[in-house]
Amino acid sequence: MKKLFAILLMCLCVANVFSQELVSQEWTSINQVIPLSKVKEVRFTGFLKQKSKKKKVFSFLWMRTAKEDGEMGWYSNSQEVYKGSEDWEKVTMLHQVTNEDVKLYFGAVSFGEGDFYYDDFKLEIKNSLGEWKEVKVENNGFEDEVNNENVVGWKEGTNEKEKNVREFQIKSSASNAHSGKRSLLMIGRNIYQDESEDAFVKVTSDAENVNSDDVLITNVNYVDVINGKTKKGNVLVKEGKIVSISKKGIKTDKVYTIDGTGKWLIPGLVDAHIHMFQSGGLYTRPDVIDLTKYRPYEKERKWLRKNAPDILKRYLKVGVTSVIDVGGPMYNFKLRNKLSDTKEYPNFYLTGPLISTYQPAAYKEVVDAPILKAMNKEEAVEMVRNQLEHKPDFIKIWYIARGKAEADKNYDIVKATIDEGHKHGLKVAVHATQLHTAKLAVKAGADILVHSVDDEEVDDAFVKMLKEKNVVYVPTMIVGKNYQKSFAQEMDFSAEDFEITNPLTIGWLQDVFHVKDKNLKRYKEYYAKEENRKRGIDEEQMMRKNLKKLNDAGVVIATGTDAGNIGTLHASSYYDEIEAMKKSGLSNIDIIKASTINGARVLGKDNMLGSITKNKIADMVLLNSNPTENLEALKNISHIIKAGRVYTPEKVIYNTPEQLAQQQLNAYNAGDIEAFLAPYSEDVEIYTFPNTLTNKGKDKIRPGYKEMFEKYPNLHCELVKRIVNKNTVIDHERITGIGEGSFTAIAIYKIENGKIAKVYFVRN
Repeated sequence: MKKLFAILLMCLCVANVFSQELVSQEWTSINQVIPLSKVKEVRFTGFLKQKSKKKKVFSFLWMRTAKEDGEMGWYSNSQEVYKGSEDWEKVTMLHQVTNEDVKLYFGAVSFGEGDFYYDDFKLEIKNSLGEWKEVKVENNGFEDEVNNENVVGWKEGTNEKEKNVREFQIKSSASNAHSGKRSLLMIGRNIYQDESEDAFVKVTSDAENVNSDDVLITNVNYVDVINGKTKKGNVLVKEGKIVSISKKGIKTDKVYTIDGTGKWLIPGLVDAHIHMFQSGGLYTRPDVIDLTKYRPYEKERKWLRKNAPDILKRYLKVGVTSVIDVGGPMYNFKLRNKLSDTKEYPNFYLTGPLISTYQPAAYKEVVDAPILKAMNKEEAVEMVRNQLEHKPDFIKIWYIARGKAEADKNYDIVKATIDEGHKHGLKVAVHATQLHTAKLAVKAGADILVHSVDDEEVDDAFVKMLKEKNVVYVPTMIVGKNYQKSFAQEMDFSAEDFEITNPLTIGWLQDVFHVKDKNLKRYKEYYAKEENRKRGIDEEQMMRKNLKKLNDAGVVIATGTDAGNIGTLHASSYYDEIEAMKKSGLSNIDIIKASTINGARVLGKDNMLGSITKNKIADMVLLNSNPTENLEALKNISHIIKAGRVYTPEKVIYNTPEQLAQQQLNAYNAGDIEAFLAPYSEDVEIYTFPNTLTNKGKDKIRPGYKEMFEKYPNLHCELVKRIVNKNTVIDHERITGIGEGSFTAIAIYKIENGKIAKVYFVRN
């Protein structure tokens, strides 16, 4: 401990350490400074306590002097480092002042993972007459609130935000304060591990053209999304780009050839609104519903970071070759940099944290929060600048306003953010769901509106604004309703959900059936009754009406799901979004445009992707039927071409043994017999443990399970614990919905050749 303390003291002696700069990896400090004149001695007193389960944590008071030439003196500490307890303890320091000392720095340091409290600081000086006099310490009892981790009257040193370090949040604590008022609380937390490639799950894809990215698609029908027409011809791809489109035959050597006869080629799809920091599961938005006692939020975030390759591959599986992440933590930039192989993954465009006029309380103590509140124009501008070194593709504003007055009040912050983004050549996307707020956003210069206007019908003036300023409108039709369905236990998963999305996220949504939390009932009632009563509108109908009006007027519409929010699943929700757009009255070709060339226009990428055009990136999807006649054709994919790399859907991503076990569990809970059987091999064997064969083959087990699903509509299997060992998955399960009470069982799944080949049941 003493050695560690000595090293820390030496680190703290670096000049200019007390400004708001990066100063160390595992500690943070606060300080004030006073001038010294005819002072013989200084006494600094404060009350400290700390809470931590770790061993190497400590906090202490410190003082340090500076000379006329700026040279810093050593720290002085009259006591051993305060090792802390959960009771307040008084700590006193004394320091002898030399004639050369002209300034005194004093403050407190926290080191390690824990909660560190400080209160009632008192500074006294002894003059040349030997008299002790108290010196004013600003906010010495920390009665003032901490705003955005800035302590009123104190300067703050913060830790380096590198891999495998601790992060500190600073706030005021209204409880258990020594003074009976407020105390200062420094929260040290162990944050995310290094997002290196080793930290990612391993995701394997098998391309069809492993030896060459030169591809020829012959005799194919292709959709010209620029002109809204269908044509026929041959498409040649070289070095990842479209180099020729011709009605005549193309002669070329050493090229991978696909016979496009009877098939339809469209540009790669674009999801213009996703969030990689959200899973789509029940635990992913603690600001909406706090279920962190069931699944800690950091565990959720860690899973998302680790499974980022899996999520992106699932988008590719449905033909989405470009995604736009509309706001999240700064670590997303690391994910983008490591997953930048555009032949293996979708084009991944993103911004940093949402710059907001409001920050949910749930994110105030989160390290690297996805949403940051700008208190004024200056803070908003600084937040934009903080992202620049990471090369964001655009800037995002969360323009939350409870009424017109609040929207008007925050207009200057929104305008300053947009102006700063434009100054650096960046487009700016704005979340604004009320007509008045959306108008203000466009007036301020917004390039993209990332949600529908849902509070009233858009007027002609708004339509004119969007067209004159070339604003792209991304309606996100399904996300709000999916919250309601999730909380109300009315999820209706499609076959594509079970097949395409990561099965664990569906499993977390189904936890609603056994997570007994009063908030679920409250949110169910709120969404089903109170919201519509208060607003007197049907949001879904309003969004449809507005989308139809804007589309008919020629406003640029782009398809975006807002996937990652509770109930809006990554990748598979794209089909639901398109269906909702269809119900709004958009034609098939309008929707295909919105999902391709208009998606590229969101960020001004339409010169490089979004259409089947010479010299553009060869991101395309080959379909088995005509999507201009039936949008269901988008689900029937023959091949996916990503920058010249050719995949069949089933070889883009393979479910792991755990995912296969979870997939059938999800379908079991949904009572979907076909989805339940999909992960099993045709000749699956069912055993009573250890080796009694009770059934064999899908055809044999289908009738029994189908009858059970029909007879027990409330049947639900809760996963109590899971063990995964290579190709074996062992689930401890609790089953309800069959009679009263519950019973437990153990299921052992053996996976062979990507399917569940054997199941052993141990029943209680």
